[in-house]
Amino acid sequence: MKLNYDRIFSNKSLLKLMSVLLAVLAWLLVVKSIDSVTTRTIKDVPVDVTAQTSKIDPMNLSVVEDMDGKDVTVDVLIEGDQGVIGGVRPSELSVGADLTGITQPGTYNNVRLICTDLSSIGATNKRFQVAKITPSMITVKIDRMVTRNFAVTTDVEGLLIPDEYIGFETATTPKEVTITGPESEINKIYDCKVSAKFTEPLTKNTTVKSDIILYDSEGNELEKNLLTLNPEKADITVPVLKRKKLPVKVDFINVPPDFPIEDLNYKLSQEFINVAGPASAIDAYQDLSIGHINVSEIGLNYVEVFDISLPSGFKNLDNVDGISVEIDTSGMTEANFVVKNIKALNVPVNYEVLIDTVQISNVHMIGTEEIMGTLSADDLVAEIDISEREVSPGPYNLPVKIVAPKKGLVWAEGEYTAVVTIREK
Repeated sequence: MKLNYDRIFSNKSLLKLMSVLLAVLAWLLVVKSIDSVTTRTIKDVPVDVTAQTSKIDPMNLSVVEDMDGKDVTVDVLIEGDQGVIGGVRPSELSVGADLTGITQPGTYNNVRLICTDLSSIGATNKRFQVAKITPSMITVKIDRMVTRNFAVTTDVEGLLIPDEYIGFETATTPKEVTITGPESEINKIYDCKVSAKFTEPLTKNTTVKSDIILYDSEGNELEKNLLTLNPEKADITVPVLKRKKLPVKVDFINVPPDFPIEDLNYKLSQEFINVAGPASAIDAYQDLSIGHINVSEIGLNYVEVFDISLPSGFKNLDNVDGISVEIDTSGMTEANFVVKNIKALNVPVNYEVLIDTVQISNVHMIGTEEIMGTLSADDLVAEIDISEREVSPGPYNLPVKIVAPKKGLVWAEGEYTAVVTIREK
């Protein structure tokens, strides 16, 4: 059946009805379009008060704390197409403090908050508009960041040391701490202290690791949450050593055979020395040898001062730098001799030694008056100990030891040599 459009458009009643229907349809389309733009509140969006610190970095300023507390969150009212804003998550929003215009340290109230749609950064059109931030402002503290060094002090409680031990000045390692933070907080620091508490007597070196605690001038502990400490801990070392009174002695070298060294009287300026050392080490010492005396260097009125050298870890409690040794040569005399009796000792069986030196002149002898009164050159022997060197053929000028066999307290002062030739047999 073919529609008769002429009859339709000539029917005024039908045209009126169609006009009404079209108007209603148009109205519905407009209403739908208007209703698609809606609002939504995104709750608990975190505030990053440091998001715009690039604006204050050139003035060496930093946000040191938000006065409304840490982990500040706000509610953000956004407006846009319902199909878009319905899927917006808090993590897609960035809320920060607007630090524009801040040039000096201080506490700033009513700092405006701004919100950015992270997903729209770089896009031509924004997905939605931020209608409101609640709360819209916060209080922010701005300060200069500084770095200073402070000495570390110690606080030791309950330190007890037994009588046979001795303690020394407590030491800290390291001695300084480097602290970085807001200038206003740094200025509060009066003392940086580490502490240790002991309940038992100490008998050895003891080290305790302790947190570095900060105090103001009135002794109040300071918070460290805005500060960076390097290091955060320090070692407290309490040196404790065992005390002991040790006899002092000297040793003798180049002692001639049959020489009665026990008859050589000597006097020390100090016969004992008070020392301290680790208990495990000092218990092994019964005396302290301060050095040696070469018999060939002892002359009349002999005096020598020896420096005090202690084992590692020991302390000299007497603070004596040196001890003198005086040989008692009273009642002794001296004379020079020509020694012709020169002998080689300990010659290897496959070698022979020829003595080229005929005599050794001006051998200076010292001894008691009684012995020296009867001593002659025939009583003296110049000994060359071949075993004290590596043997190889050839002529050599070798040291000799002058001895007076069985004569008692008499010795040669000085050094002497003789020329020999060593040959293979």
